[in-house]
Amino acid sequence: MEYNVQNNRIFISLPITTPTGKTRVKRPIQGYAPEPVACRSVVMQQNDFLEWQISYDTDSLQEPSVLHNVVLNKLQGVRYGCELVRLIVEGRRIGILAEVRFLELKELVSTPMKAGIEELEQIQREEDPKAQTIASRYGFTRHYLRVPNDKKYRA
Repeated sequence: MEYNVQNNRIFISLPITTPTGKTRVKRPIQGYAPEPVACRSVVMQQNDFLEWQISYDTDSLQEPSVLHNVVLNKLQGVRYGCELVRLIVEGRRIGILAEVRFLELKELVSTPMKAGIEELEQIQREEDPKAQTIASRYGFTRHYLRVPNDKKYRA
């Protein structure tokens, strides 16, 4: 990730890598999960979107976006803030992230966690007994997956 700040805005440059990289193009497919697109061999379409698996910490001081002064003591050892943490710090510095939100986020990353929401709460599968689909008469049923999500920390 490369970024620069101009006129109280943060501009981010994300390299589109490979279909398995952390920054990749994906294509929505109706009724299915989006699929990665191999941009070097497939023409991009208007509804394609960019997926960025943003990092918030690293153990490498060589990362281009690492913050040497943001040290996180984690179960796996000392880690340093990068990417997401850098954008949060820059957002605070230029005034686009309110102080109260910054302090909430600082408390969140500073609190040692033995497990995240994914480990504490399970994905729940629920059947919809009232669903009538084309396949219902053949014995198929509709199910929903309920995935845990902590809305308190959404921007």
